[in-house]
Amino acid sequence: MKNDRVDAPLVSICCATYNHEKYLAQAMESFLMQKVSFPIEIIIGDDCSTDGTPQIVQDYAGRFPQLVRVIASDANVGVSQNAFRIRSAARGKYIALCEGDDYWTDPHKLQKQVDFLEENPEFTVSGHWVKNVDGSGKPLERQVFTGEKCPEEFGVEHAVQGTPTHMNSWVFRTSALRSIPQQKMDLVLKLPAHDEPLLLLLLAQGKGFCFHETMGVWRFHSGGYWSPRSELNRRFALLQYFYSLPTLLNGEVGADYRTAVANQIRRGEERVAWAVVHGSGPLAAFKLYRMMKDNELVPRGRIRAVLGLAARRTALDAATYPRVLGGRTLRRIGLR
Repeated sequence: MKNDRVDAPLVSICCATYNHEKYLAQAMESFLMQKVSFPIEIIIGDDCSTDGTPQIVQDYAGRFPQLVRVIASDANVGVSQNAFRIRSAARGKYIALCEGDDYWTDPHKLQKQVDFLEENPEFTVSGHWVKNVDGSGKPLERQVFTGEKCPEEFGVEHAVQGTPTHMNSWVFRTSALRSIPQQKMDLVLKLPAHDEPLLLLLLAQGKGFCFHETMGVWRFHSGGYWSPRSELNRRFALLQYFYSLPTLLNGEVGADYRTAVANQIRRGEERVAWAVVHGSGPLAAFKLYRMMKDNELVPRGRIRAVLGLAARRTALDAATYPRVLGGRTLRRIGLR
């Protein structure tokens, strides 16, 4: 790949990585294989990895000094902070995202997406379909969040219902990211999953376009950020996002999404209650109580409502679990 104008990249590829020594080289090679007519830069954010990731990062930085920039730290800052610090360092007009355990499969991916955004200024972000593989690269039987249900043109109304396209497919305008109000960005950084709220705020500034072709891979493995989470943990992470929707949407869009937001909150609470029912009974309920009680994003009035929903679904008899929690604690969290 030729890159004569390193001081003025059109696209900044932002790659957040942590303990991805098994996968990072494949991600990097998928960046380097891109056939583009414009200059790019590759920004790698290593979040204090404890495996061989730093050595791989330095190897690529040494071999491609005009292309690769490294942002590292002496202490782990977490997934969201790591991602946003490298995006803040982007010098390109556009930002392309791909984490260190995922990769792209189409050498013309960036050219296609950037050409579209250059020709259509009313669009803020573009994405495409992805496929799911396991840690060894084998396609998974169950494919989720592939983007194949996303219409070609999508907007806030689609993002409210869930992420239409996977984050590792996005190319978006850097100016849109930097136009997000700081108070809303602070809220995004508090959420355990930042891709949904980020896309929502990008789409508040322009439309999204989805290429109906598979150009990337999302890898599920035990060392990932999302894959190892328990069902309850995943559903609670999404519920926090749903609870944040009124604040995220306030002042950003003209349409009234109150009904859609209320429906998402209701569905999110039902899914969390389902996870309690199919978890470890009262232990899962107690864990949920502690998570909700200690989380500033959860409206205080919803704790008992969610636990009550779980209790009605489980129909647990508190006397069955005297050594686990005790009647007093069960009464406190709404299971008795």
